Amino acid sequence: MAVKKNKRKFSLDTRFIVAESNPSILKNVLLVLKYVGFTRFTKATDGDEAWDIIKNKPISFVVSNWDLEKTSGVDLLRKIRSNEQLSRTPVLLMSSRLTKDHVIEAGRFGVNGLIVLPLTIKVLEQQLELISDMLNDPEVRQADKFLASAEKFFKEDNYEQALESYAEAMKVYHPAEVYYNVGYIKAAQDKYGEALIAFRKATEINSSFAKAFRGMGTAYQKLGMADKAQEAMQKAAEIYIGQNREEDAEDLLLEVAKSNPETSNVYNLLGILYRKQKKYAQSIEQYRNALKATPDDENIHFNMGLVFIELKEYQNAIVSFQSALALNPSFAEARQLINSTQKKLQENGRG
Repeated sequence: MAVKKNKRKFSLDTRFIVAESNPSILKNVLLVLKYVGFTRFTKATDGDEAWDIIKNKPISFVVSNWDLEKTSGVDLLRKIRSNEQLSRTPVLLMSSRLTKDHVIEAGRFGVNGLIVLPLTIKVLEQQLELISDMLNDPEVRQADKFLASAEKFFKEDNYEQALESYAEAMKVYHPAEVYYNVGYIKAAQDKYGEALIAFRKATEINSSFAKAFRGMGTAYQKLGMADKAQEAMQKAAEIYIGQNREEDAEDLLLEVAKSNPETSNVYNLLGILYRKQKKYAQSIEQYRNALKATPDDENIHFNMGLVFIELKEYQNAIVSFQSALALNPSFAEARQLINSTQKKLQENGRG
């Protein structure tokens, strides 16, 4: 097969990894990449192997099947997006079928492209052009310049200028929720390509915002503005939790809790994080810390009740939901969970 002239905007030196468990599909993908003009690629036959390579080798583009063995393609995508050093690596997922659920799930994790197998030269070139355009989005480039300026000012101990640059970076974008909503609408309309572009823009915004909020928090700390530092770092942690960057979120929240042990919001977020990680004892501990600071917050009582349900401690769950309802009699979800949890308690008693 003759090598076709490469029309895409990626360098011929781009280092690909192709993660594919099916030998015939793997062979076809490599042939298509070679035909387009690429020569530098690494192979992986399952998701675990792919992740190990991506972490330890200079990979600049990931092509992966959705249905990989061990770690799936979408889980591999999630790991890449959760790693600050790797989070902007382009990821192209392949699947034997493409559904709205595929688009929404992969889109929320920031996939760059989704294709239906078999891969063809035309489809690959189209995807590469779309991905290149996304990576060179003028808003992203402008925000990156402001973030780079902020980091430069920070290293120079010019914290006020750093804060201004972080704020300017955040002004570049509309809120991420705007693009997430566009993504959902486009997916519902079966306009999957437009949906993916919107979802990817949303994830880029959240990454930039998390970086900016964290930098602002540190700058405010240096200026002795503890309340503003806590507010900024808490916002960064909330984004990290949404991005499944759980270690980053935990480190940040523990840092804030150490400097300001009287804050309930941080303990509440730690409770949510540990519940998500199924660390239920730690989650309960953090919710109790939060209640020491703000005992009249019905949401903390409610969240603690959810953990007790996971632990099958139904009586404790009911007590927590009742506390939430006493504080807020219009808390309909708490009332519903009291009823459903009482039924579970009765069923267990009969058993």
